[in-house]
Amino acid sequence: MALKISVAIATWQRKTLLSRLILALEEQTVPRDDYEIIVCDSGSADGTSEMMVELCKRFTNIKYINLPINTLSAKRNEGIRRASAPIVLFMDDDLQPVKTFLEAHLRAHNAGENVVFCGQIRFPAKWIERSNYFRYRDSRHLGHTRPEINHMDIPYMMLVVMNLSFKREEILRRVGWVCEEFTHYGGEDHEFAYRISLARIRIEFVEEALAYHCEAGGSIGKYMKKMFVTARDSAPLLQSLVPGVWDMGALRYFEPSSPADRMSMKVNKWTLRLATSPLFSKPVQTLL
Repeated sequence: MALKISVAIATWQRKTLLSRLILALEEQTVPRDDYEIIVCDSGSADGTSEMMVELCKRFTNIKYINLPINTLSAKRNEGIRRASAPIVLFMDDDLQPVKTFLEAHLRAHNAGENVVFCGQIRFPAKWIERSNYFRYRDSRHLGHTRPEINHMDIPYMMLVVMNLSFKREEILRRVGWVCEEFTHYGGEDHEFAYRISLARIRIEFVEEALAYHCEAGGSIGKYMKKMFVTARDSAPLLQSLVPGVWDMGALRYFEPSSPADRMSMKVNKWTLRLATSPLFSKPVQTLL
C-alpha cells in the first residue's frame, strides 16, 4: 500500500519529549501503513540515538537520520528529501498530537492543489491555568482565540511551521526548499511562508489537527532569550529576504527610532525597549 503522508520531525537533545511524540503518532486513527515518521537529528548526546534504534525495531514506519548540520532549516529540508509520501507534515519534537491529528491533515488535503494547511497549536490546559505567560501565549494562537483572522486564508506571517502539511512536489516546484541561510533560531519559517504567499498558494487553518505544545524549558525567560537570538542573528537576514517585513504588525516597533517617527511611534518603541530590558523584565518574570 502506498504511503499517504510523511511526518518530518526536527530534533536535538530532547529524548523524552521525542519519545512521547513518536508514541502518540504510533497511536493515530490512520493505519500505520499509510504514514511514515522521519526523525532528523544531529548527533544528540542524551541517549536519543539508542532510543531511536529501539523504536525503529519496534515500529517499521520510522526513519532515523543524523545530519552534520544542526539547524532547523537543514533538518526540515532533509525531511522533505527523505519523504516517500506525496504529503509532508512538519512537526517539532515537543508536540503532543491528538489521536485524529493525521486523519485531520489528510482529510484537509482532499481540497486539492494550491493550498497548505496549518494545524492548531495549544498549550496544555494545566500550563494555561497556572501561568499568565502561557495564558497570553495561547491567546495568540490561531483558533477560537483569534476570531478576527480569516481561517480560510491566513496571513503568511501567521503560518505555523511546527504543524504544517503540504504537497511535496507542488511546494518544491513552486516554492522551493526551506532557506538554509538561517542558522539560528527564528526567521526561516516566515521566509518560507513569504515564498508560499508569493506563489499564490493559500494557507488554511485546520482546527481539528490539534497538537499541544509542551514547550521544552518553557518560561518567559527562555522565550525572551530566543527572541534576543532572533533579533540579533535572524532578523537582519529576514529583512533582506522579505521586503517590508518590518512594516507588519508589532515588528515595526523593533526598528531603531528615527527623526521621521511620529511621537506615538517613538513612545511605542521606547516602551518596548523598557519592557524587554533586564531591569524591568526580571521582576515581571517572577510574577508570571
